[in-house]
Amino acid sequence: MEIKQESECTYSFWEGRLLLDQEVQRFRALHFPRQSEDEWIEMIRQWRGKNWLAVFPAIVSRDGRWKCLRCGADQEFIFFTPCGRCERDRCASCKHCLLLGRARSCQYLYRFVREGHDRVQIARTVKPSSIQLTARQSVTAQKLSTYVKQKMPTVLFWAVTGAGKTETMIPVIEPLIRQGMSVLWCTPRQDVVKELAPRLKRFFPDEIVTEHYAGSPDKWMLSPLVIATAHQTIRMAHLFDLVIVDEADAFPLEGNPALEYSIQRSKRTGGTIILLTATPTDLWIHRMRKGILPTVLLPCRFHGKPMPCPIWKREPVLWDQIKSHKMNRTVQRIINEITSTDGQALWFVPRIEDARIVAEWLKRESSFDEGQVDFVSSTDENRTEKMLRFRDRNILHLVTTTILERGITIPQCHAVVLRADHPVYDRASLVQIAGRVGRSLQYQAGKVWFLSNHKTEPICQAIREIQLLNREACKEFGG
Repeated sequence: MEIKQESECTYSFWEGRLLLDQEVQRFRALHFPRQSEDEWIEMIRQWRGKNWLAVFPAIVSRDGRWKCLRCGADQEFIFFTPCGRCERDRCASCKHCLLLGRARSCQYLYRFVREGHDRVQIARTVKPSSIQLTARQSVTAQKLSTYVKQKMPTVLFWAVTGAGKTETMIPVIEPLIRQGMSVLWCTPRQDVVKELAPRLKRFFPDEIVTEHYAGSPDKWMLSPLVIATAHQTIRMAHLFDLVIVDEADAFPLEGNPALEYSIQRSKRTGGTIILLTATPTDLWIHRMRKGILPTVLLPCRFHGKPMPCPIWKREPVLWDQIKSHKMNRTVQRIINEITSTDGQALWFVPRIEDARIVAEWLKRESSFDEGQVDFVSSTDENRTEKMLRFRDRNILHLVTTTILERGITIPQCHAVVLRADHPVYDRASLVQIAGRVGRSLQYQAGKVWFLSNHKTEPICQAIREIQLLNREACKEFGG
């Protein structure tokens, strides 16, 4: 009886995990260093007898096609190498989940899952949050909670940039935590995890929230509210009653079947996935209009002001002027307006190599003080330092690629998109860029300009979408 009770208590540390055999050994050494091999074998026997544990090869061949059962990747991600573990000349490995440790066909996966009546839910004491929501945010939270209670498999939460999505989700999460349920907040990038964690810890005790990303000290700890990058869900299975997929349309989530598979698998049977986005994909919009995808729309920003609608300007010779070191009249007027309103600007360019060229052009052709213009891209080793200088207003004009189209809030911000007709700018990208502007109630002078030779369909779509959301927002505020 004592061994049985210990077995059930120990299982709570393992529940919901999907681990390679070497990860199991690492986890045992970390959390159960005094556990004997005999005790471990006995627990394994009990758990398998109750169907709480399944053990199977990490990579299998079915009907002549290989598949990774760890991340769900199919044949195109499988490669073969000689293996020192099984001593075969051709052992299958998966390149999709390689960054989390190599999965091989000679390795085993341990899936710790119990469903139904075997599942244990322990009510938790959580101090009621003191969050102040707008009327529309409160209505939105109630609608989302209703869908969760109805066990709706998937719900789209379409909220304009700056709507206060995180705060709106708190009343949805809080009752689940109280009831002993588990919640996953899944994000595309680890910088989003790091930014979200302190915000959520304002509403929940530290022990309720853990952060999961590469190198995170919490990575092997599970809690009632887990904030994780999408790749970390590869180690999770049937664990969460609610899965919130933040920036669900962003890279690397959108169009990645393996990550979608892992995120879906992390949800318990009867749980709900909320796709949280400011720019839903065309497929989601199509499914929403067909009534297939339940949708909750939050079209207004928390302060009630509309999103700035982009101004398109046809500039067929702009790039020639940049190359020949000549100032463009439209650009000069934009600079004058930004300066006169005490603003800052993000200047978006389509390619990494364009960032330096445009920054040098702005420095040379305008009367900026030393250091007021700079550039940044994904390859810039000084990116963090430059962003701090931009936030501190030491840099007033920052030339960037689409790396800054999401996740940055600068109070007195304007945005200029150069070569807005370039294929890198789709509808979602242009809407996200426009969403960087007007986020502060105290500064509503910010504007968005799209400069290009052609007015492409993505430009038209982005403008129409912002106009639609603004009309919906006006209805909310009686405008």
